[in-house]
Amino acid sequence: MKVLPLSTLDGGPHARFVGSDITFTNLQADQDLSCAQIDFAATVADPGVARHFSENAAVLDELTASGCTNDIGGTTFVVLAGTPSVSITGDTTVTAWPARLSDVSAVIAAVGCSFTVEGSVDGVFDTVTQVVMPTDNTLVSAPLVGRRVRQAQRSSRRIDP
Repeated sequence: MKVLPLSTLDGGPHARFVGSDITFTNLQADQDLSCAQIDFAATVADPGVARHFSENAAVLDELTASGCTNDIGGTTFVVLAGTPSVSITGDTTVTAWPARLSDVSAVIAAVGCSFTVEGSVDGVFDTVTQVVMPTDNTLVSAPLVGRRVRQAQRSSRRIDP
């Protein structure tokens, strides 16, 4: 029998993840779309209950973006298109927790440029500074066309910067 390592995420059940100075680069278009801040509201799953590494610890169910712009398109919108989750991915120390933001799916839209961003982001959460420092990501982008762009622009989760 193999014993799997466990992690415990305390707190919650509500949590907030804050990102600042975020830049999305569409390599095909050679365009940057930047946001001063992107926040996720989250719900911790069963706070204080031990779970295996890489098991979902929190679900990010709301996105708020502010100060999002593009040099050509101006105001930029970021719309959550899926339900990302957070998990602890390895042994923790007193101050460092390796973590993964999984199932990221968001629509990034500015005049004349819309695309989705999908994938995951790995990082280390520092319990002292309360900051996650990204270490790697598998994010990829794909263009949006027609109806999906209009839906993203009308979405109830659209956030005006």
